[in-house]
Amino acid sequence: FYSSGLKNKLEGKSRKILHRFLKLAGGTGKALVRRIRRTGELIFGSTEETIRSGNWYGNDTLWRTILDLNKILFYADSDANMRGNSPKRYLSIVDGIIAGEGNGPMAPEPKPCGILFAGFNPVAVDVVSATIMGYDFNKIPQLKNAFRIKNYQLAPFPPEQIELITNSKNSTKKLFEIDRREMFFFKPHFGWKNHIELDSVKT
Repeated sequence: FYSSGLKNKLEGKSRKILHRFLKLAGGTGKALVRRIRRTGELIFGSTEETIRSGNWYGNDTLWRTILDLNKILFYADSDANMRGNSPKRYLSIVDGIIAGEGNGPMAPEPKPCGILFAGFNPVAVDVVSATIMGYDFNKIPQLKNAFRIKNYQLAPFPPEQIELITNSKNSTKKLFEIDRREMFFFKPHFGWKNHIELDSVKT
């Protein structure tokens, strides 16, 4: 789990010093910075194996940022004024032909699924995607809380109303009618393991 102990504080101070050095050195210091970073990974661990900042289930800031950015995307005009009457139209497409699991987004393991998702509401598409992956969307703060927004709504409907239209059997079903046989049981990022899975697939 994420720790705010001495090692993390030392890493934070080291990062600040490194950033200051990089600004002063400009392009000439990049090679040295790469060497310092490699040394830092040996001491503090790489991002692919160490929980830090936003890459863990207990982060209580990033999901708020994600929802705020989506409000801006859907409701802000070109003058940065929020329009509360009509959100912009949006098409969300998820390419799951060859997806990635584990330590994404930088070092995922390929997972061939052979599926594509599309929808006009990104919350609904992400909720369906999470469910198909074997995750409980109620354990993902940005999805769970998207349904609770009253001003500048991102999901003006309850999860129970989400419908899937599939081409494999030319059928329509509700979100909660997806069963285990239709799930791909993705391996979660290590910072979310045992905190995001559906209870029936938790390892």
